[in-house]
Amino acid sequence: MAVALDMLKKHVYNLLIVQLLSEEYSTMSPGTLEAQGLINQAEYQKVAALTQSASPDAHKKIAGKLPSLAISV
Repeated sequence: MAVALDMLKKHVYNLLIVQLLSEEYSTMSPGTLEAQGLINQAEYQKVAALTQSASPDAHKKIAGKLPSLAISV
């Protein structure tokens, strides 16, 4: 039981880190990210074009499902 709890804690911490980094990077423009050496502008534009959702509320739908996935893990 303790091992499962430790694994769950690590998973939650990892999710928190990803969330915090996502929020931080989302405030940066592609130009800023490139200046920091974090991305290549041309590659960023390719990925951005590929990851655009056809559904404007897809992010909300996915975010709504995440809590139930985290509990069932």
